[in-house]
Amino acid sequence: MNISGASQATWIETEYLSSKGNRQTLKSVEDASEKAAAIKFLSQLECRVCFDVYEKPLSTRCCEMILCASCYFDLPDPKKCPNHRKEFTGSIQDDLQCTGRLINNQIESFAGLFKNVPSTGTSNDKYKSRVQNDAIQRINSSPSQSTVRTSQHVGQNEMLGNTRGYGNVYSGASSEFGNIISSFGNRTINSQASDSYSVNYASGTGRNFRSGGNIHIGVGDSITVNGRQVQGTNLVIRNGEILSGQNVSITTPPWVSAPVRKHDFRADNVHFIGIHTGRGDILIEGQNARNQHQVSVISSKEPSLGNNNLNLDCCENIQLRLPESFVSRMKLHTNMGNINTQSGYRVKSGGELHTNMGNVNVKVDSLLVNANGRTNMGNRSVNIQNQHVPWGRQDLYCKSNIGNVYIYDQG
Repeated sequence: MNISGASQATWIETEYLSSKGNRQTLKSVEDASEKAAAIKFLSQLECRVCFDVYEKPLSTRCCEMILCASCYFDLPDPKKCPNHRKEFTGSIQDDLQCTGRLINNQIESFAGLFKNVPSTGTSNDKYKSRVQNDAIQRINSSPSQSTVRTSQHVGQNEMLGNTRGYGNVYSGASSEFGNIISSFGNRTINSQASDSYSVNYASGTGRNFRSGGNIHIGVGDSITVNGRQVQGTNLVIRNGEILSGQNVSITTPPWVSAPVRKHDFRADNVHFIGIHTGRGDILIEGQNARNQHQVSVISSKEPSLGNNNLNLDCCENIQLRLPESFVSRMKLHTNMGNINTQSGYRVKSGGELHTNMGNVNVKVDSLLVNANGRTNMGNRSVNIQNQHVPWGRQDLYCKSNIGNVYIYDQG
């Protein structure tokens, strides 16, 4: 829950994400009103990593801390509870639980007080909601927690595709080539210990296995899921998730960045910047004197500009170059990286700078922005001179779940 002060009143707010991926910023004056009470209740159900409130929250089984499915999957292996650092099992069914119908009904009731608040939705919001819904279905349909399993999640972008065919497919020879495709059946692979198999989205020649059922790997075999080798004994894999097995290990090849280039946009056309990167750093620096009319993004993936919104969703390091006069709002988010300013550039824009497992270390122009810092498990330092000015400023929220937050305006 964000709290911002003004000379007349104190405002409180929270970010609400529906099951369809619609985001609403719920705000109210901190008073005795029903809306203020609703926001205070909803703020207790914020995901401890991304600070979003979900229509149907999930919590950890170990300490009942609110944690959404998307942030759970983004935790580095071995996964640990962000609250008390207890190691998870690696299976979302065993690590998270649904909060229950009573809580969900209360959330729906309180969210209904803000029907007049316009909603937005980005591709990342819809992705997070889809992952949340899938996790809830998986948890509700899973066996009881007492069932012994050694599960590890392979990754959302590596889940097996569902195509054509309905039967069960059995393979018992290492000489098999081509595609084996089954949408609803199970697959059993019992072959030589030296054999390995690949699971890819692409069709064509080679060993490409697709199934909506289970894939059973025999003793000593391995399977490669989009470049990640999964090994173990008696593995059972369904839709990209290991359901059972012994001595399970997942090996990820070295990550190689794609070639990057500079993407330029006229600053007059950019009224909002939204950048999300899965595991890279976000570096904010000043534009050179020659290009003070441009906003530049240095990345391998080309950002999109529509309705004056500049958006980028990727998984790499990002450089953002801004002209000195740039004051449009920004929302920059990285799961596993840092957010820094460089070369003396001072942020003059309001919005949000958020990292899950990195540090926020930024220089701001405190005459133009009212900067606030928040961290759950790190250190926080806000060292600026202009704490109180008689004019309105944009609010800049800097947040980190596990890392440090440093905000300053001198030096």
